[in-house]
Amino acid sequence: MGFEIVKADKYSHLRMVGSKIDAKDIAQLDKELVASKKDGVRNFIIDAGSIKKAEDAFYPWMLKTQKTAKATKGNILITELNDEMQKRCNELNILTVPSFDEAVDYIFMEELEDELMDEPDDDLDDGF
Repeated sequence: MGFEIVKADKYSHLRMVGSKIDAKDIAQLDKELVASKKDGVRNFIIDAGSIKKAEDAFYPWMLKTQKTAKATKGNILITELNDEMQKRCNELNILTVPSFDEAVDYIFMEELEDELMDEPDDDLDDGF
C-alpha cells in the first residue's frame, strides 16, 4: 500500500493506493505530513476511496493529527470513506468530508474565514 501526492497552492492531496491501511502506512503518512508541514503546507486531503479496511491504530492517529493541524490553523480532511470507516470516524468525531471537491471547498472557506478574522475592522476605529 502507499499513496500518491499532488501538491496544490493551499493543500496537499494524498490519494491512498491499495485496499487497507496498516501501521506501516500510518507511519508513512505521518512522515509525509511532518515533512510537508516543514515546507509550509497546512492543509491536507486524504482520499481513502480505495480503502476497504483500516487497522484500529488509524483512527486515534487521525484524531490526534486533526487536532494538531487545527492547533496550527490547518486541516486534515479524509474523504471517500466506506460505510464502516465513516461510522468509526463519526464515533470518534473525526472530521470527514464526502468528496474531494467538498474538501477543497472546506479548505478555501476556512482560509477565507481566517483572512477575514485577521483583518482589522476599520468601522470600529470610527467609534461606530
